[in-house]
Amino acid sequence: MRNLIAEFTHLWPPSRQHAISHLLKDIRVLRLPEDLNHVGLGDTSNTLVVIEPEGESLNPMEFLLKGYEHVLYSSRKDFGAQLFASCLMSKRPDTFTENPIPYFFHGFSPLIEDANRETNFIRHFDRSEEKPFLINELGQFFKQDRALRNIEDICLQAADEMISNALYNAPVGTTGERLYQTVPRDVDVSLPRGKKAKLFSCFTSQKVVIGCEDLFGSLDRPTILNRLVEIYANKQVSPIMCTAGAGMGLKFMIENCANFYMFGENKKRSIVACTFLLEGRRKNIGQANHLHISIR
Repeated sequence: MRNLIAEFTHLWPPSRQHAISHLLKDIRVLRLPEDLNHVGLGDTSNTLVVIEPEGESLNPMEFLLKGYEHVLYSSRKDFGAQLFASCLMSKRPDTFTENPIPYFFHGFSPLIEDANRETNFIRHFDRSEEKPFLINELGQFFKQDRALRNIEDICLQAADEMISNALYNAPVGTTGERLYQTVPRDVDVSLPRGKKAKLFSCFTSQKVVIGCEDLFGSLDRPTILNRLVEIYANKQVSPIMCTAGAGMGLKFMIENCANFYMFGENKKRSIVACTFLLEGRRKNIGQANHLHISIR
């Protein structure tokens, strides 16, 4: 099995290699298609799948279903940044969740929540009746940049799915029961006290990230993987899913973004996020998109 340090440390400057070597030393990688005969062997949760240009016809879902948490494409410009983000999710989840945005953007400066910066958007919410206002505010945020307007529709749809998930799918009671999963989406609900969710967005000149964090940590990896099997085996499933328990619009988000992130810490928090390139909808759909489904 290949070691990440041996294969990819050349992606980072020497001044940084020593600082991050402790984080990378135990991470293994599969480089596909060359390493296809090693798929499914060893610790899949501690192994990154890297698909090389000659392997881009491979179906990334197959590797997620075999237990791998990160499927990356070496041909992408942000490959190095995504490698590092993958390692943080696996080895330093507290560092990642403290402020994940810098790891969505290579070299992006830390986000200060109380800073009035035009490229940052953060809103907390705990009631379903807030959703139309959140979507409207996010739409206004996008209008400050012409490039964002080209993908505004898919960004807002992704945000709608994330907000709905945080309100209806994520909440659980003290014994783990789902509080609102079967409640129709046109019925107003409120999150329990102290459990406000957070919608965030940030952009650079090349990409925008949209994400949502809840404080329930109720993501269940087998359930998510079963949902992926269901929606990708059934070609008739609509990519825009708006009914309770519909799986967070997974198909829509995965197929319309450049990078997809689903991160969960049991009973602590969950983060669902998408990165979109500011080159129009077609560019995002046509990408070999990095996939992260890391649920502990």
